[in-house]
Amino acid sequence: MSRSDTTLALQAALVAREEGRFAQFHQPAYRARWAEAEDLSQRSVVQRLLVEAGLDGEAALVRAESEEIKDRLERQTEEAIARGVFGVPTLFVGDQMFWGNDRFELVRHYLTRASP
Repeated sequence: MSRSDTTLALQAALVAREEGRFAQFHQPAYRARWAEAEDLSQRSVVQRLLVEAGLDGEAALVRAESEEIKDRLERQTEEAIARGVFGVPTLFVGDQMFWGNDRFELVRHYLTRASP
């Protein structure tokens, strides 16, 4: 895997979601990738993030590397592409798509405006 290959981290995120620890994994993983320039292609980095999220790091990695999780990631990626996703972060509010971390404030405004 190359330094920019985040496949293992994405697979680990699916496992964290299954275990109810998605936010605890996702936020530090995002920070590690974009703020701290850590190499998320490294098994040791992903394992540390899983442990810090409150999971059994080795067991979660084994699950993340399973064919079931690999297939799920592939299916979800294909679904996202079919919906028009072309990069991350992409957020949807209903059918309205917002792309880029500079759009979070627009999403907040859109949600506030759309709320009854």
